[in-house]
Amino acid sequence: MGTGVLVLVGALAIWAGPAAAVVGTACRYEVAVSAAFVLEGTVRCDAGVTELLTMNSRADRHTKLAFDGGAGRYRVDLAAMTASARRLGEAFRIGNSVIVNGGTWLPYPDTIDGRPVALEVTVTVAPGMSMASAMADAEGRIRIDADTLFAAGYTVFGRLRRHSLPFATVDGEPGQVLVVFLDGTFTLGDAALLTWVRQSVTATVNFWGGLSEPLVLLAVLPRSGRYGVLFGRVMRGGGLSVALMVGERVDARALAEDWVLVHEFVHVGHPHIKGDPWFAEGLATYLEPIIRARMGRLGPAQVWAGFRRRLPQGATVMAATGLAGGGFVGTYWGGALWMLLADVGLRQATAGRAGLEHCLRAVRQDGGAARRVISVGEMIAACDRALGVDVMTRLYARHAGSVHPVALGRLWQDLGVRPVDAMTVLDDGAPLAWLRRSIVDGSMPVVAEPTENGDPHVRP
Repeated sequence: MGTGVLVLVGALAIWAGPAAAVVGTACRYEVAVSAAFVLEGTVRCDAGVTELLTMNSRADRHTKLAFDGGAGRYRVDLAAMTASARRLGEAFRIGNSVIVNGGTWLPYPDTIDGRPVALEVTVTVAPGMSMASAMADAEGRIRIDADTLFAAGYTVFGRLRRHSLPFATVDGEPGQVLVVFLDGTFTLGDAALLTWVRQSVTATVNFWGGLSEPLVLLAVLPRSGRYGVLFGRVMRGGGLSVALMVGERVDARALAEDWVLVHEFVHVGHPHIKGDPWFAEGLATYLEPIIRARMGRLGPAQVWAGFRRRLPQGATVMAATGLAGGGFVGTYWGGALWMLLADVGLRQATAGRAGLEHCLRAVRQDGGAARRVISVGEMIAACDRALGVDVMTRLYARHAGSVHPVALGRLWQDLGVRPVDAMTVLDDGAPLAWLRRSIVDGSMPVVAEPTENGDPHVRP
């Protein structure tokens, strides 16, 4: 991977990552964005492209297209598109800035035979405006495959404040998280927000052993009159990006107690896991408090108190429907319980030499970049293969699509997680207290012998 540098294209400031050559059929876009957030584009395509298509209903209502003979023009009124938006979706406006995904402002080139089409996009913006995108290449252009537009990453236009946080990638190459504040202010000021972002992102990147891509865009959206950290979302296609909505009146306590940013950056670290959403969301739900404990924002008792309060919802789903049919609760808390069972089982099966985090990092090192698409089955097989066990494979067969109860009370007892009045007390004399401690602090105490199957707590 090459080293990224900051380049300027007219009034456009973007980060340039590694270049990707345009091969095969291509369309070349020249795009200008006005101060009124009206986007005017011209397109010239190689032979075989029959038409340009809008990607969603919102874009369709606010886009005008004219395309014939491999060339055409289009116009997107981003201001009108965002005027009726009440939540972050395809496009959203914050003051004199807008955030859109690639499928909203880049029409999709269609071909008769369905052949892949590469997009090469050059953008200029009006004076006083700038743009930030995770899709730019080393020449200052956006080069992506058309198919990635369906889940393309965020692009922001307008009055922006940017900060670069340098990190090494998982391959040891230079990378960065480009933090972009959209137009708006925070009562605490940008410096306090940036310190909080740096701490949260650093802890999560360190957990994964490096940044997953040379560039990750983090777009921070100040919400007028609101309090706290409100919402986050990761987009992976054509550039890895995160949108984070934060109330302008957020205070130091809300930042210290926030879980959203760490949750989203857990997703930044793993491949795109298709199917079975409980796996990815359960993983982020489980790892988030552990990472926050390792950075000092939570104590061990707080981590386990949260698990003891929430994970019984996941156990109910496992006993009633299995994870695949568990809905919201199954996706988050059922998935998180499955991750705890896997972590306990892996540490027992390896006599304390490795746990869930170690197999995940091994998959990452073996080509598991965040934009790679992998099935749950492939992810689980790779994880077990990395540690030389079959713990996750058997847990998946037991809980994914079938009903199987979990002896959660016995697990708490063996881990030494005990309720005392309204509190959670940790018992260091419990048989698996060493394992409980290793999950939270990352230590690797080695016990005498591995267990036979590594999952004694999944049966009632």
